[in-house]
Amino acid sequence: MEVMELSKRWKERADEILATTKLTESISNLGKVVFTGSYELDLMMSGDIDLYLLSNENPKELAPKVIARLLKSDFWNYYTIHDWLHFEDPRFPRSYYIGLNRKDDNGEAWKVDIWLFNELPKEITDYFRWLKASLTQESRARILGLKQDVKQSSTDISSTRIYDAVINHGVATIEELKSHIRNNPTWDSGNLRK
Repeated sequence: MEVMELSKRWKERADEILATTKLTESISNLGKVVFTGSYELDLMMSGDIDLYLLSNENPKELAPKVIARLLKSDFWNYYTIHDWLHFEDPRFPRSYYIGLNRKDDNGEAWKVDIWLFNELPKEITDYFRWLKASLTQESRARILGLKQDVKQSSTDISSTRIYDAVINHGVATIEELKSHIRNNPTWDSGNLRK
């Protein structure tokens, strides 16, 4: 199956899961829901949905309220919370994080990453705006192909690393991607926009 069609099917399945779980509706009165990542970019090649929940409420106080709402769906079988606001990790934004996971009897795995912010940091909005403007049909096809190759090879390479390699460095194959990563081991996602 062609990667663009496969990506479209992942997005359709994501829409079904969002509708079934009423995820957006269940938390939208707690803040503004903003989809991001491969779901928003139409670059899905796996069951991974990313979103931000923007609220004036303190994220530490908001997190338990969000979890309480999400528990009502009886869909997710694994929940995580991380405090990246007070315990920094350079790989993640300074925020509270809520992760939802599900793996069903058929082996279908889904996860939702929810980041709680009072407002989105400028570097995140600038990066996403730049990324959307930089995508072409050709780069989309390359990114989707590489995502599929990475998934099939059980290699752990982030989507943002793939976006950078394709858009900023013209990488087109899995071999080129692996070589690019070997030659740039200390890559920083904060330096994506060149």
